[in-house]
Amino acid sequence: MEVDFNNYLRNDLLLKSSDSVILTVSGGVDSMVMLHLFQKTSFKIRVAHCNFQLRGQESERDMLFVENYCLQNQIEFDIIRFDTEHYAKTHKLSIQMAARELRYNWFSELKSKYQFDFIATAHNLDDLAETFLINLSRGTGLAGLHGIPAQTPSLIRPLLFADRQAISKYASIKNVPFVEDSSNQSTKYLRNKIRHDILPFFTQNNPKFLLNISRLAEYIAKVESFLLNQTDAALNPMIELQEDNIVLDLEQLQQLENHEIYFREFLRGYKFSFATVDLIWQAILTEKCGLWFDSPTFRLFIDRSKIILIPGNVLNNNYLNEDWYISSDLEVLAPMELHCELISEKPSHFSSDSHTIWIDYHKVTFPLKIRRWQHGDYFYPFGMKGKKLLSDFFIDNKISILDKTEIFLLVSNDEIVWIIGMRADNRFRIDTKTQRILKISKQ
Repeated sequence: MEVDFNNYLRNDLLLKSSDSVILTVSGGVDSMVMLHLFQKTSFKIRVAHCNFQLRGQESERDMLFVENYCLQNQIEFDIIRFDTEHYAKTHKLSIQMAARELRYNWFSELKSKYQFDFIATAHNLDDLAETFLINLSRGTGLAGLHGIPAQTPSLIRPLLFADRQAISKYASIKNVPFVEDSSNQSTKYLRNKIRHDILPFFTQNNPKFLLNISRLAEYIAKVESFLLNQTDAALNPMIELQEDNIVLDLEQLQQLENHEIYFREFLRGYKFSFATVDLIWQAILTEKCGLWFDSPTFRLFIDRSKIILIPGNVLNNNYLNEDWYISSDLEVLAPMELHCELISEKPSHFSSDSHTIWIDYHKVTFPLKIRRWQHGDYFYPFGMKGKKLLSDFFIDNKISILDKTEIFLLVSNDEIVWIIGMRADNRFRIDTKTQRILKISKQ
């Protein structure tokens, strides 16, 4: 193991003896073996341990175990406690994604603080195979099948040459101390189900199964890199930059042979998931203009003959997935400048400004909701008879796709009261029976 480890560091990861490495150590067998192996080298190392406070006393036990080991072996270390559940709730993430985000952000801070060259995690061949099968079962493109990369510019995985059996055997022979995570034994988690039931079945029938997946994943990564280069070469002439926006000509795209493949790989570069790309492609095939889709970093709009990609930070993120309200005491609970006023007597003059509405106070139900418009929404335009789809109203008024992103509705009991700043609904108009008037203005 030690010989293979050193060869992997120098020949595959291309580490130099002068390199420094922060080792992420949980206290489990994989990370403790990684630490033990690094102790036998000349590399400058430092240990980082995260306590996510998710397993009660077990989390505290692991933290103290790593701390004591480092003190006994005179290894510099850093330990941090995270309120993972609070972070997940605040940022609307799963516990797993919250923990991942917290630890990698912290590792990056440590690397910068101490001016180290690399961060090392203890992923092994079993982890690679588990990730490959999880992504395959959930549906994925090429990006999900090249597994876990051995190296990125700042991160290395020095145990990716070894399987878990070899690591455990080394720990036993060398008396490497470690702690067990009891949650790893539960098969209610998909990864553990694969680890305990599925991988053993395949490896018993073919001892080279893990190695074969590793080689396949490596080959897929090369194929993906080749395809991305081909995609760039094919689509660059069809792409226009409009300020911060990226515009792709669909008519030119569809002239290409295998244009669907190019299109899918193009969108993967903007972090759209495999499932979302499926939805986008079906919307294009069925000519559903005006739809939009989100990735973590971009919003995509489908126009008649093009798609438009807008960087996420350009959009008004306060409004993306939130509903806001006007309370019964006329307090505006929204990051939007609206002024509300209750009037007991009918004024002699009503302004016809589209940024102000005058409605019958008793025809609405509080709290009034402020939300984004949705496909299928309809209203009864003030001054007209009958109802109209908002999508048709926007077409009639030549509202562009991008302008639609800034349009919000005032709603009472799921009925549209006002397309804010544009047009009121006829159902809430003032009539001869009106006793109190609600005036709402967009500042």
